[in-house]
Amino acid sequence: MKERNLVRLPDTVTPKQVAPHADAGLTAYHAANKAAKVLQPGDFAVIIGFGGLGHIAYQVLAAKSAARIIVVDRSKLALSLAEELGSST
Repeated sequence: MKERNLVRLPDTVTPKQVAPHADAGLTAYHAANKAAKVLQPGDFAVIIGFGGLGHIAYQVLAAKSAARIIVVDRSKLALSLAEELGSST
């Protein structure tokens, strides 16, 4: 394992709390981070599905780009959460 792949956890965080981010969460993070590098203000980004991975992708895009984020999901609850965070649905 490379040192750059290690992240020191704060004392208030347990490994169990962040375990989901260590695998699938990183996939969503890397995809959104890559997209954020090419998105310009005024561009649109679409996230299909707003479960755990879509939610992570949304947070990364919102933090790293000025693109307008649109969320598509069949769940009214997921769309409601996306709207609360500032997404267009």
